[in-house]
This record gives sequence, C-alpha cells and structure tokens, in this order.
Amino acid sequence: MANDRDPHWACLKGCFEQHPERIARSTSRYRFAKGQLEELLRLLDGRCMVCLSCHAMIVDTATRTAERKQRGVLCLWCKDRVAGYEGSYGDGRPLASMCRCKTGDAVEWGERISAATAQYLNRTALLQIHRENADRMAALIADVSTRGADPHQVWGGAPVADLPQLPVREVAPEPAYREVEPLARPRCSNECREHPEHVYFACFQEPTELRDSDVDGIAVRHYVGWTRQHPPIQRVGQHGATCRESLVGIIPGTTADEESVKAKESCPKCGKPLEYRPRKMRPGKS
Repeated sequence: MANDRDPHWACLKGCFEQHPERIARSTSRYRFAKGQLEELLRLLDGRCMVCLSCHAMIVDTATRTAERKQRGVLCLWCKDRVAGYEGSYGDGRPLASMCRCKTGDAVEWGERISAATAQYLNRTALLQIHRENADRMAALIADVSTRGADPHQVWGGAPVADLPQLPVREVAPEPAYREVEPLARPRCSNECREHPEHVYFACFQEPTELRDSDVDGIAVRHYVGWTRQHPPIQRVGQHGATCRESLVGIIPGTTADEESVKAKESCPKCGKPLEYRPRKMRPGKS
C-alpha cells in the first residue's frame, strides 16, 4: 500500500521547501552568492544534512565563534542534537535522541544518527579555512556534488563499526568564580570572550513577549538566560531587539547559576524578583 503520509509531516515550524521566501532571507543574512543555497538544497533533495530524511529547515552556524560562520542545512531535530553535543545547553546533558524520522530499531538508529552527526561535523569543519560564508558555501556545494550527501554511507547500509564516531564531549573545568554569589560577580561586557559561559538578565518597562525563550508566548517583566555563544550579546539579541535594549547585565555563570538567579535574586534595576516563570513552569512544580 502506498504511503499517503504528508511528506512534510515532520517539518516542525516549516522547511525551506514549504517556505521558499526563507531562502532569499537566508541568502541575504549569511551573504551567500545568488543561487548557492538553492543549489545545495537541490543536491540534498531538500533534506537535512544529518538525518537525510527530514526536510532542511534552517542554516546551521558555528555559534560559539565571534562571527556566524555557516556550516550546512539541518532540520530542527538535528540542529538540537548538534547544539547539545557542542555544549550549547550545558555539560552533562544527554544528547537529543529524537527525530521525526526515527525508526523502530532505536538502537541501530541511535548509532547511525550519532555517526551521521560526526560525518556532518567532520565535513563542515573543513569549511572553516574560508573567510567568507559565500566561499564556505561554494566549498560545501563542491564537496556534496563530488562525494554525495552521505559519503560514508551512514544511511546506505555500511556496517556500524566502520562509521565515523563522535569524540567524547569535553567538559569545561570548574570556574574560579563559583565561590562568589552570581550577582556579586563583576559584570562582563556585551562582547566578553574571557569566560566560556554567561548568564544575562533583562528588565522590561512593560510585559514583553520574547523570541526563542523558555516562556514562549508569555509576556514577562524580566528575563534571565544562559549562553555559551560568543559574544554573549549575540544570544541576547536572538530574543529580540527589546531584550537587547533592556539588558541589565551579563555575568560569568553556569546553568545552575542561571536557575539560582531566577529563583532567588532580585533585579538590580527595579528591585523586584527576577523570577518570571509561572509557577507550573518552575522546576519541581506541576
């Protein structure tokens, strides 16, 4: 029986094929040459470079660098996995093991998605010798055109033992500032690159809805976040211009510090509690 499932059933928030206007926006944002992104998507049949099943939804960038260096195109599920592996969500958290294309054989699928992630990171690491995104994209197009979307045959039946392996994730050393309470630490500049991770906090004049936050769709008077992006102001700006304009401070800190600041501290600007989450969204609440 033919599979009548919608081919875009896994395209959470939409993909490039469903929203071709995003191609033009991404071309402008990342300064690709005209037609480059379209050509890469054509070579990939519109698919994610890791799972090769879900449609590509976003341009992936190396976020822990001073510039947004383009790597490839991914679905949101595989982007979450790559970001987790690179430490964007903190140390010690398990890698995301979900994708809408996940098969019934969870063990072998897990081994192959890990190998596919390694394959993706290895091939895109070679792009970083180029200074401009357009040059990186040209090199990626040439590589995919020559070697194909799956050079190691991760999804083509190659033995699992022969596939690329992800190195063990590095864990950041215990920072010296951990003995000092978070808000007593010296403030960092918006462009700080001295510390591996930061906590930032904002105070809004009016209840404000933010993009890409832990309270999407809820208007808040404060916001506290954590990032390993450099510079940290880059992450602040991803919540919207209002968050950037309403920033109170940036300090060195971990995800544990972020939670402590949210739960216990008061805003240095207005004196009110920094906790902004509804009770049901706080840890330990239901």
